[in-house]
Formats: sequence, C-alpha cells, structure tokens
Amino acid sequence: MAHCIGRVDGSLYLGMECGIVIVLDNTSLEFFQVDLPSGIHMSEDLGYHSTYNVVHGVAGDSEPRSRPRIIHVYLDELEVFRRVFDSGEWVLEHSIRRLSEVTRGLPGYPREKAFDWEARVFDDGIGFVVVSVWDPNNRKWLFSVDMETMELKVVPESDYRNTRGTWSYTLSWSPFIRASPRVKLI
Repeated sequence: MAHCIGRVDGSLYLGMECGIVIVLDNTSLEFFQVDLPSGIHMSEDLGYHSTYNVVHGVAGDSEPRSRPRIIHVYLDELEVFRRVFDSGEWVLEHSIRRLSEVTRGLPGYPREKAFDWEARVFDDGIGFVVVSVWDPNNRKWLFSVDMETMELKVVPESDYRNTRGTWSYTLSWSPFIRASPRVKLI
C-alpha cells in the first residue's frame, strides 16, 4: 500500500511500506523508483512508529536548484537526508539525536510528561518542516525545524488550532491535447 509522502519540484512522491518510494514525474508522466535511506522503515512491527516525508530543501551556494530532502522522525530522533542527483543516494545531512532534550527549552514544552510522544511530520515549506507531537493525553504541540540550521521554533497554538495536513496536486497539461487551428479566439 502506498501513501503520499510529498510533492517536490514537480514530482509526486508515494511511499510504500516495503521501503520503496515511487515518484511520478509530472512533466513526463512517468513513474520511477527511489530507494529509501537505510534505517527508514514504515512497519509497525518494530515496536515504534516511524514517519517520513519528502520536502523541499534550500539550494546551497553551489547548487542551481533545491534538492529534495527526507525528514525522518522516529522515537526520540529526527533526521534530514539529502538526495544526491548523480547517484540517487540519500545521505544524512543533519540529525537531532535527543529531540526531547533539545525541545525542553522551547515554550509550551509539557514538562509533566516524559518524552513518550508520537511525533510526525505535519507540514512543510521550502527550507523548513513542521513536526507535530502528541503526548499520551492526545495534546498536540507543533514546532518548526529549519533544515539548514536545525533551529527549532514553537508554532503558536493560534496558528494551528483547526489545521489538518493537506497536499495539493495539479495535473500537468497533457502533451496529447492540442489546440485546434480552426478555433478563433475573440
């Protein structure tokens, strides 16, 4: 079974539980396969929940365009992988190994609970990702992560009170449809 894990640079990324990512290129309307970095598993059989999304990265000084990134959240860790276009490999770019300790200083941190929350990638934009965390009492807490500096900021509750994750998708113009030369536009 596949689920949408992101839309980057005109491509739709679909993640499969077996660790394969299927990519639909909107311009060519062709599918191709991309392997996930080692260590990313979607199976619930591991005893913990692991989530990942493909998001927009920021182009570096020597890069002509942004590169897709995988944000992987599991247990008490957050990892950012960057795709190497020449080889198709994913390389670990940044990681936060003890997310509970790093977030402890942020406003709104629920101090009365241990870090046994469930964290997921909630939303993203170019160069940042928003991670949602639910504690055992189903309270939601959101913070953003800058993918270059790994700086964390709390997203105010008023900004996400009634939010839900959404993904937009626009079909590209089919190369088989052509305007008729007989039609006059007024």
